[in-house]
Amino acid sequence: MTLVMTILARDEGDILRENLLFHLESGVDHIIVTDNLSVDATPDIIDEFARQGVVTPLREDGDDFRQGEWVTRMARMAAARHGADWVINSDADEFWIPRAGGSLAQALGALPFWRSTAQAWHHDFVCIEDPALPFHERMLWRKRRTTIPHDRPAPPKYAHRGWRWVTVVDGNHEVRHGRPGRVAGDVLDILHFTMRSPERYRRKILRGGEAFLRNPDLPESVGFTWRRQYEELLATNALRFVEESRYDLARAEAAVATGELVRDTRVRDRLRRLTGPGTPDAAVGA
Repeated sequence: MTLVMTILARDEGDILRENLLFHLESGVDHIIVTDNLSVDATPDIIDEFARQGVVTPLREDGDDFRQGEWVTRMARMAAARHGADWVINSDADEFWIPRAGGSLAQALGALPFWRSTAQAWHHDFVCIEDPALPFHERMLWRKRRTTIPHDRPAPPKYAHRGWRWVTVVDGNHEVRHGRPGRVAGDVLDILHFTMRSPERYRRKILRGGEAFLRNPDLPESVGFTWRRQYEELLATNALRFVEESRYDLARAEAAVATGELVRDTRVRDRLRRLTGPGTPDAAVGA
């Protein structure tokens, strides 16, 4: 079985290398990465893995957030050029894990032929700030109930069987597959590290909101959460989601006791095996 992942990245230099290492170790055979106007280390990281033959690099210079179009191109390439049996369309801050353990390749390869998609649910990690540590050494607590901003339930994403005419809808939350089959539920989880720092998240919302305004072809329903946060940021110079996702160590431990948070070190533990422990003595909650 051939498993291919796609990633659309913009200024994800603090997490992209770890993402690629993590998924390649979990049975992903190849990753197609589209860089969209990055000005940080993202292009260098993509080139590093491309030289190893495990990443196909693409570049998109548009600044009007045509995510569905760009991800669809990668998903079709995964099937047509790389012979993908299964495709995962991911973001750089998402780490996909099988619920039953083992590798992604094992979990998806074991599904019967009539399952054409596999559902995956987000689990958001809260932000513990420490500029001396990488994200995976300090973000060790996730929300028991993950919602998108404005307290709406976080919708699932889907891995899908490779098909050269597949369409991936903006946000990667819907796949139009064209092949018969049913969804496999309770197979995958996504460990989501979106709020790695308040400053980074605010820049992401500001840049994304401006990109949406430059694309009049997108209906208002596309990027609803991003648009509302952009409006909130312009109106108040603050984001409620940022403040709700910022924790210190004492608050995180207290939230575990009340059931609000769950301690989850799976990403940290695997990345320590792949990249070394870094500075474990200083690690938060080590």
